[in-house]
Parts: sequence; structure tokens; C-alpha cells
Amino acid sequence: MEIKNSIECWIYHYKMKKFLMLSIEEENTLFWKPVSGDVVGDETPLVATKRAVQKEIQLKVNVTKTFYLCKQQLKKESAPVINKNVYVSLTDIQSVSISKSYLESKWLTADEVKALPFYKKNQENFEKVQAYLKSLKLMSFDRN
Repeated sequence: MEIKNSIECWIYHYKMKKFLMLSIEEENTLFWKPVSGDVVGDETPLVATKRAVQKEIQLKVNVTKTFYLCKQQLKKESAPVINKNVYVSLTDIQSVSISKSYLESKWLTADEVKALPFYKKNQENFEKVQAYLKSLKLMSFDRN
């Protein structure tokens, strides 16, 4: 059984209290997602996260403000098993420059993110991200 390692990194602007979301088009459908990428060679998932964030949105990840949340295992018939390492990275930098892989980027509130069309696996991880940020008192429980 082939195993592929990947990362997913939710970028959270802790001053604006917003998440960075990236849009892609697949099969004529627009989807939104956080930064993601593969773990290459002997990289650790954290090193892969730093590389993917730098490549995809031209933002340097502050390791002291990047937190590992969980590992999600994705299985599909006749496809490799994917071990996805999920991170949240805190920033106060608003300006990003996205790679050509994406159509656009937006800083969005949690409620705005929930209203977007995005993959089920990302939705599950977003709930974990919100719970983690609330535990750090970086997200409020009340809506603005």
C-alpha cells in the first residue's frame, strides 16, 4: 500500500481575526482551501509547511507561531493512503502574493469561511482549527 504524506496549513491573522483562503477551480467548480502541499523526500511535515506557505503565498512562516493540530488519514479505493498533517500558523502580515495555482485569495471571518464551497476534509479540519484558536483565546465565541 502506497502512503503519501501531505500538509494543510490554515493561516490566521490574529489582529484582523480572519483566515486566508485560496480559490482553485476543479472540473468547472470553484473551491476554497487553505495552503496545502506534499511532504517531499526527507522533509519533516513542519519543513514542508514552511516551504508550501512560502511557495504558495510568499509568506514566511514563523515557527514559534505555527502549531501542529492533528494527522488526518485519507483513504480512497485504488489510490495511495494520504497522511495529512494539519497546522495553523499565526500572522499579523496582511499582504500575500499567491502562486499561479490559485485564482484569488481572501481574508475571511470564520463565518465567511463556513459559507464557502470547500472540501469536506477541509471543513472537518477547520472545526479543529477554530477549537484550537478558541482555546488560545485568539477567537471569540461571540459573533461580530
